[in-house]
Amino acid sequence: MARPAIFFVAYVVMMVATFPDAAAFFAAHALNPWLLYAPAAVVAAGVLAHARVPPRLPQAPGWYAALAVLALAQLAAPFLASPWLAFVKPALMLAVALTLLAVKPRVGDLYQGQTMPGFIAFLAFTALISMSIRPLVDLAAVGITHPALERVPVPMANLAAATVLAAAFILLSGMRHRSMQPNPAKAWLVPGIVVFLVAAAAMHSKATVEYARHGLLAAHLLLFVGATYLLGHLLPSRPSDHMA
Repeated sequence: MARPAIFFVAYVVMMVATFPDAAAFFAAHALNPWLLYAPAAVVAAGVLAHARVPPRLPQAPGWYAALAVLALAQLAAPFLASPWLAFVKPALMLAVALTLLAVKPRVGDLYQGQTMPGFIAFLAFTALISMSIRPLVDLAAVGITHPALERVPVPMANLAAATVLAAAFILLSGMRHRSMQPNPAKAWLVPGIVVFLVAAAAMHSKATVEYARHGLLAAHLLLFVGATYLLGHLLPSRPSDHMA
């Protein structure tokens, strides 16, 4: 029971940490940001149970030691004044993603592998990363920057950094050489990409900016859930996948 509990807590902490748009929504309505943990826990419980993640988690204790340390560090980050703690959030996000990539295949449909939607995954991860973390802003906070980057608007620079990080994650994790068990990932990712693009365009109009913020929050949730399904249903790499 310890492994599923640690993963669940880390997943919920990571979800709250990477949804600044939801925190802003709560703040706008004078709600305590800590209340975000309640809906996050409900969403996490539903998604992880439907994807049957808990019984398929990897056995190695190292995963859970890292998740526990990073989750505790993320919870402590608001109370500590160090810009370096901003890197705990992307580290926790990466640790959860890698743990999902290591889950065992679901029983019953091992031979029903589908092609991993590489291009959809790239677009979805780019949008998800751009809404979840601010890599260039966090680097600038610790003195790592460049004059050329400072001339680029923050949203554009952040999206460019997210594009690089998404491509690096897909390539280095070997996802593109793995097939996928049947799951509803596309049903979440494709609408999430569409809503993200529409909402991002609407952000440039003062008349629609408030609706755009709600649209980006909806896209964020769609992409987050879809990414969980995708990462948790990839089959181990086979020679035939590398030949595809």
